[in-house]
Amino acid sequence: MLNERRLKTTTIYHYFLIIGLLLSVLNTAAQQTDYRFTLLTKEDGLADNWVHNALMDSRGFMWFATNDALSRFDGQTFKTFRNDPQDSTSIIGYNIMDLAEAQDGSLWIATIGGGLNHFDPQTESFQSYRYPIVNNFIERNSAVCLLLDRDSILWLGTYDSGLHRFDQRNKTFERIDLTDQIRDHAEAFRKNSIHKIIQDICT
Repeated sequence: MLNERRLKTTTIYHYFLIIGLLLSVLNTAAQQTDYRFTLLTKEDGLADNWVHNALMDSRGFMWFATNDALSRFDGQTFKTFRNDPQDSTSIIGYNIMDLAEAQDGSLWIATIGGGLNHFDPQTESFQSYRYPIVNNFIERNSAVCLLLDRDSILWLGTYDSGLHRFDQRNKTFERIDLTDQIRDHAEAFRKNSIHKIIQDICT
């Protein structure tokens, strides 16, 4: 009986000792975590305070899709890429909506007014691709979102022309007809707008 009591006492002691050690480690880890936030605005060089999306590329640059232009941040300073009517290699479109990095380090950019843009980091030049008109929609060439999937297929969601798949080799668009899929949700898709594209983990 005495041995059983000692065993129980020892077990309880070890239990609380382990709990105490865990709490001590967690408390120490929490104290060592120091999160600091820095606000970056137009005064710091950002193109616009309205930022739609952000991306860190493979070289460590931060890219910001803003309401006025495309901004690149190297950790110290910003560089702004804005449309220049006199420069055919400048970005086309004024409102930058989304970004995606390709395997070669180049960027695909969705813009309002300029459709799809491609950025070459070696020459720091842009090439614009406009998707075709669908039915009687006014051609705004307003690309809202994009996704470069695991098979390197580029998907483009537009403001007025639904969903497109872009062939990077032939530089052509293929519109994906969603009529059957959205037949029961016609009201929600009455503007034919795609605002977000996500690839799930099961695909």
